[in-house]
Amino acid sequence: ETLPAGILDLGFVDEDEKRTLMGEARFLIQPSTNESFSIVLMEAWLCGTPVLVHARCAVTREHVVQSGGGLYFGSAEELADVLSAVLSDEALRDALGQAGMRYVKTEYSWDAVLNRLSDAFLSFGMVDRAEEFAERPDEEPGCGRNQTSA
Repeated sequence: ETLPAGILDLGFVDEDEKRTLMGEARFLIQPSTNESFSIVLMEAWLCGTPVLVHARCAVTREHVVQSGGGLYFGSAEELADVLSAVLSDEALRDALGQAGMRYVKTEYSWDAVLNRLSDAFLSFGMVDRAEEFAERPDEEPGCGRNQTSA
């Protein structure tokens, strides 16, 4: 099958190359209408890359609304509009990407997740289990080019 001009199928890429590519992308489009979490959004945001998601996917749309890290579209016409907006406005892309990065680092960092787990165990009176989460990994996952603010 021949791909349209400007479209390149990279096939499999390793994690380092994936982070580099996500960090160099102007934006990421996640057109799925059925996602349960969408780690790909978190990975893009960790790289400071804004996302465009389908409005009919409640999960990704809510991440975009909560984070301010992207835009959503419900039709081909709306997709054309959001594409035009992010392609023509570098400041908008940067602001969306930085908002997404802050969201991931605030809501999904090791500290944030482990604190929520610890709190959940404490709420059930499981102090010993909660104390297990006092040990934190030494480093947070990172990306490439856009990791400038939190």
